Amino acid sequence: MKEMNLDGSNKRAICKLTLPGQSIFDVYRGNIYFSEESQGSDWTQSLYRANIATGAKQQLVNKPLEFSMHWQRFKEVTAIGDVVYYYLDENIYVVNNDGSNHKRVNLIYTYGGRFLKLKVK
Repeated sequence: MKEMNLDGSNKRAICKLTLPGQSIFDVYRGNIYFSEESQGSDWTQSLYRANIATGAKQQLVNKPLEFSMHWQRFKEVTAIGDVVYYYLDENIYVVNNDGSNHKRVNLIYTYGGRFLKLKVK
């Protein structure tokens, strides 16, 4: 059994976060899902997946960071199987774990603000 130090000396970085405004959303099957924002000349936000064991970081989605009554940011990011669902600007999207096949999802039924059934467009 590995001895743990309470002073934090056994901490390990998973991957380097390069931009301000990070949010961590989900950890699933050895990956962590998070976003980074660029508020420089290009106001964008990116959704990433990083492998916890290797630190390999992959961009899944890149979208404009827009303001419409409030900042439109990634919300409710959830990895399920080989896909990742997320909520952005009152829409639900799905993307494969490798960043391919990005689609908006139709909301069919809701109950108390939570979706019950989805249909991929």
